[in-house]
Amino acid sequence: MNLMTVDGYHAKIEFDEETDQFRGEILGLSGGADFYGSSPDELRREFKSHWTSFLRSARSKELSRGNTFQANSIFGFRLNSMRG
Repeated sequence: MNLMTVDGYHAKIEFDEETDQFRGEILGLSGGADFYGSSPDELRREFKSHWTSFLRSARSKELSRGNTFQANSIFGFRLNSMRG
């Protein structure tokens, strides 16, 4: 398995012959977090962009429910309830 690491977060990388592109999948997240790139540099940019979007969305959604949010570089994210 090929791995790519950006800012301490990991993604599994494969080459998709059908699209003639590299396909990345962010590890440790439930649900799909796929991204594509024609070169390693493009793939790295897409990884960072997708991860940043995911974090922004997760923080917004979970903080509005009264939770704190902690990113974890191996397992994605963890929520800590602020409720008693």
